[in-house]
Amino acid sequence: MVVSIFGARERADSAEYQPHSGVFPIQEARGPMAHVLAPPAGHELVGSMGLDPNFPSPVTHARLAAWLKDNNYSYFVDSDGDLGGLWDNRMFHFLILGDGTAFQIRGQWNRFGNMDRIEDLLNVVNEWNSDRIWPKAYVRVRDDGTIVVCTDLTITADSGLSEPQLDLQLRCGLATSAAFFDSLEVQFPDSIASRK
Repeated sequence: MVVSIFGARERADSAEYQPHSGVFPIQEARGPMAHVLAPPAGHELVGSMGLDPNFPSPVTHARLAAWLKDNNYSYFVDSDGDLGGLWDNRMFHFLILGDGTAFQIRGQWNRFGNMDRIEDLLNVVNEWNSDRIWPKAYVRVRDDGTIVVCTDLTITADSGLSEPQLDLQLRCGLATSAAFFDSLEVQFPDSIASRK
C-alpha cells in the first residue's frame, strides 16, 4: 500500500490490484480533499467513456479523433496507428505515450535546411526555449543531412482529462507551435537550405 497526501491506495504491483476496463467508476471522495475531488452535484454518467464530459477520463485515439472530427479538421491515421494532420502545411501528430499516462502534440515545420544553417536554427530554437515554457522546440538532423525543426507539447494524463481540458491542451499545442513556426517564417524568409 502507498500512502500519499490523498490517502492510501493499492499499488499496481500488489496482489489486490485489478487493471481497469477503460471506464473509471465514480467513487465517493473521502478525506480532507473530498470537497475538491467529489463530482459535482447531479453528476450523470454519459458519453462514450461512461463519464460526463466534465469528468476526467483516459485520453485515447478515439477521443483525439472525435475532437478532430468535432472541430472539422481533416486527419489521417499513420501506419503506427497515430493520428496526424496538416495545419498551414505543417505536419502535426497526436501521440499517446506509454500506457496512456501522457499524450503529445508534435509539430514539424514545412521547410528543411542543411548543415550550413544549423547554427542559425539552433540559436532561434534556444532563444524560443529560454523565453517560453511550451512548446518545446528542437532541431533534428536526418540521416541524409537535412534539418527539420520540430515542436512538442507533452501533457501528463495519467488521471485522465475532461473534455474541456483536452480541448484546451490540443488548441494550446497547435496554436503555440504555429506561433513558433510563424516566427521562423519571419526570421528565415528565404530558403534555409543554403546561405545567400
